[in-house]
Amino acid sequence: MKEKIIEQMRSQLSKERLCIEDFEKYDVPELEKSMEPFFWMVREHGTSLDYIGPTRMNKLFENEAARFQIFRESDVPVCCIKYWREGRLFFFDGLQLVEISKPDVDVIYENIWHNEIERLKERYPVEYEMCNKPLELEMSDDTRKFYEETLAFAESMGDTSLKDCVDRLQHHARYAICHKIHLYRDFAEKSFGFSETIYDDHRLVGGIIYNSHSDNNRWSTHT
Repeated sequence: MKEKIIEQMRSQLSKERLCIEDFEKYDVPELEKSMEPFFWMVREHGTSLDYIGPTRMNKLFENEAARFQIFRESDVPVCCIKYWREGRLFFFDGLQLVEISKPDVDVIYENIWHNEIERLKERYPVEYEMCNKPLELEMSDDTRKFYEETLAFAESMGDTSLKDCVDRLQHHARYAICHKIHLYRDFAEKSFGFSETIYDDHRLVGGIIYNSHSDNNRWSTHT
């Protein structure tokens, strides 16, 4: 059956060279490994293959970062397919390949995985509750005093850019329960360094730098 489905997919390809090469280089090796349910799109210049079978989905459900993404947007596992505006869409249910419309993607995906995602929310209630919460802002007592003084200085000039920079950092998408922004004093005048951490593993690092020569938006983020 595997070869039959692959040949059926080949017959649907655009005649454009990049489309054929994309299918042969990327899709065929994946299809050789698994024939679990998938969505497939044929575009003029390429193809997209998105598995939604239990092997892939259960692996996502076991990953904390992936769960946070799914709790925020349940259709994240099919975003690759939904990203493209134009192209012919197909669904393989494990037995046959059929052409579908774009609205069918949401319907099929929801029919298969909606209940499991709801159970996932019950299984990880703390993650579900925290998925849209701002990241914790941590700093030493010395840094907190300096931050409050600098924030008061900024507010006295009607400049919200320091607070805006910190707010943007705190509203990065959360990928873990222990996902934080650490703020510390920088050597530059009225400036700060920051580090984004997930379970104390450093990710994004940079600074919130003060520009004394500007009349507004005196603070800006640098990474």
